[in-house]
Amino acid sequence: MKCDFSLQYSCFSHSRSTIAFIIPQSYTESEQQGASVNKTLLLTGFEQFGGAELNPSYEALKGLDGTRINCWTIRTARLDVAWDSPMKQLRSLIEEHEPHTIISFGQGKPRSFTVEAVARNQRKILPDNLRKLPSTQKILADGPDAYSYEARAEAVAQELSDRGFRIRVSRNAGGYLCEECLYSARHLMAKGEIEGKAMFFHVPPLGTFCDGRTVDVSYVREFVKATAEVFAQSTQPAQ
Repeated sequence: MKCDFSLQYSCFSHSRSTIAFIIPQSYTESEQQGASVNKTLLLTGFEQFGGAELNPSYEALKGLDGTRINCWTIRTARLDVAWDSPMKQLRSLIEEHEPHTIISFGQGKPRSFTVEAVARNQRKILPDNLRKLPSTQKILADGPDAYSYEARAEAVAQELSDRGFRIRVSRNAGGYLCEECLYSARHLMAKGEIEGKAMFFHVPPLGTFCDGRTVDVSYVREFVKATAEVFAQSTQPAQ
């Protein structure tokens, strides 16, 4: 499957990046009447980690904060690579921006973009940027084992593939901070703290190759913009 537009989502311990995204479906007449209501789309990326100078998942978001697509306002944020931080930061961002939808990005493997289809309640025993190990092996002690949305992930991947991006669907977000971000966002969605949806994408590392192109910040930004544009094509996203 090819992908030349923004949405890759695959995570694996240290080398993954992340993003979350939503594809609109059919909606009711009452939803259509509210289609012109302004909504906020929150895009998140991660700080650098593992000795790297830059993390493409956040560098690609620079310059997008405050821009608009149809009735959507884009907001961006950088997440810390620290255990227990994603839930706290996402809740703070939700309080500040009241986003309808959250799309998260992280650094993943080379050669393709990835969309994550499963968020598992698990942590690998790996140090974060504070050189700390996770205090527990579960993200949430009383949370479900996993949140799965494979059909939606497949649909999003197809949309991005049709736009020319090499993208694959992943069912293993890696157990590091990308997975914790995705699981946290999906949990907040399940609890009604996010009105819309949440998805996560991994982008390839800078300097690697993807579909014959060298991966640089501008290429990753193309992908990020594409994910936002695909989502905003519908005047009213499905709930």
